[in-house]
Amino acid sequence: MKNFLCLLFAFALFGETTFAQLAGDNLRLGFYLSPGASSFRTQNSDISTSGGPSFGFGLIADYRIADNYAIGSGINCSYLKGDVTITGDGGVEREGNYRYGYVEVPVTIKLSTNEVATAIGDFIYFGQLGGFLGVPLLRTRYDFYEGDTQIEDNEKAANQVSPVNLGLTVAGGAEYAMTENTYLYAAIWFNRGFFSVLRNKAFNADRFNYDDKDNKVNSSLLGLRIGAMF
Repeated sequence: MKNFLCLLFAFALFGETTFAQLAGDNLRLGFYLSPGASSFRTQNSDISTSGGPSFGFGLIADYRIADNYAIGSGINCSYLKGDVTITGDGGVEREGNYRYGYVEVPVTIKLSTNEVATAIGDFIYFGQLGGFLGVPLLRTRYDFYEGDTQIEDNEKAANQVSPVNLGLTVAGGAEYAMTENTYLYAAIWFNRGFFSVLRNKAFNADRFNYDDKDNKVNSSLLGLRIGAMF
């Protein structure tokens, strides 16, 4: 997995550097780190869900299409956590604790202000709206409990997690001018997935023992992104 991530970022950096040469001054690149919180949610009243801490990092790419307007994209790597609980036969609670990671490509429209002078320096404020496509390529594991007894520990969950996720992205933040071309970057970032992150096979007899076909469990992520733009 470490080798895969190294290759992914090497390819991304090479591709974005090549694209930057072609795009000229219209393309800005950056990077970020992102602590946050993730959650599961469901419309099924028989399933209880909760979330946990998350962490992410990635590359930022903004391509300017007009003054104060840009197409925002990049590569996001996000590690999330979510819990699913179902009360089975005899009132025994069965709980799955999932730790999963996605590689995502967002595509957004980014609206920015001109530089705003303040007492501590110049700021650019921005908002973004769009979507993302994600695949679970990072380490995906789960623990499973029946009541207070742990049945499975740190097991692979690749066959339980859906192979693709698509969702909504909303963000807002600011850039602080350090030099003419270097800006500190901070943003609040929200992702809401449209697809279920767990397949129905995650609810079969050897785990939850629950066969309702309406087992859709969606994920959400709220994070603080801190980084730099160039």
